[in-house]
Amino acid sequence: MTLSEADLNVSYFVADVSKLDPEVQEFLATLGCYVGQEINLVSRVSDNFIISLRNSRYSIDGVLARHISVEPLLCEHRLRA
Repeated sequence: MTLSEADLNVSYFVADVSKLDPEVQEFLATLGCYVGQEINLVSRVSDNFIISLRNSRYSIDGVLARHISVEPLLCEHRLRA
């Protein structure tokens, strides 16, 4: 699923960002958004998404949210982090 389809206040991990341009992938990495990282969707208003990454909150647009693939964060993933 994509981040734009995620439920609010549920923990996910980033599964894929490879559909984005390399420059955008690099920008996301500087925010801490990379494959395997825990991510939470805090709020969704229209086409704006507030996400929580590594104890920080960021606002991203729907285009970006639709290109970040996420999977539910299960207990075994949390243990590896």
